[in-house]
Amino acid sequence: MKDYIVARHKSRQNLYGVPVQVKDKINFNLDKVLEQIKKIIPANAFEGMKKIIVTDMSKVGKGLPFNAYYANGIMFIDNNQDGTTDAVDDIVHELSHHLEKKYKDLIYGDAALESEFITKRKFLYDTLAANGLNPPATIRTKIKYDRKLDDYFYNKLGPKLNNLINGLFINEYSATSLREYYGVGFEKYLMSYNNHATLKRQSPVLFYKIEKLIKVLNGEES
Repeated sequence: MKDYIVARHKSRQNLYGVPVQVKDKINFNLDKVLEQIKKIIPANAFEGMKKIIVTDMSKVGKGLPFNAYYANGIMFIDNNQDGTTDAVDDIVHELSHHLEKKYKDLIYGDAALESEFITKRKFLYDTLAANGLNPPATIRTKIKYDRKLDDYFYNKLGPKLNNLINGLFINEYSATSLREYYGVGFEKYLMSYNNHATLKRQSPVLFYKIEKLIKVLNGEES
């Protein structure tokens, strides 16, 4: 494959000054990915980020159910992607979590986003119960990521979940926690303008929060 690049070959790569380290062979064009990121996200969004590491995610943490991960200023992206868009999508999503600490008050300060999320979760619980699917009570109250709840969603409900959240959550992953509800919304908002109308109609508080955050990043609001 012509885009197959050997690790360590890109040691000088960076994104807005943030070092991009390629630790394992990748199957996508990194230059195209970084160019695309620069078209949709301003440089100040990456302030404070230490590095971006592209690697085999199985080496990052045993049993991690993710193909991208962010912690302590470091973004990890899987070395195998479905293409440029898939890699850009992962970076945008993890960037949302990088921005959470700096803009915590904007995103979560008034508890409006949490209220919207919990309202949707309660509706989902009632729907699951009405369909005899024995939902755990924590669906109604827990906003943090929980492996048991994740297991219920993906292993016990599986494909059924997609139909049950239709019109309620953006996708299955956005239902797993408040942070991912925000993260998926941020990702969808930036990846396609076509997502804006759906996001605004389906999750108005989430849409407003992300819209305001983007305006702040672009210097349109303080």
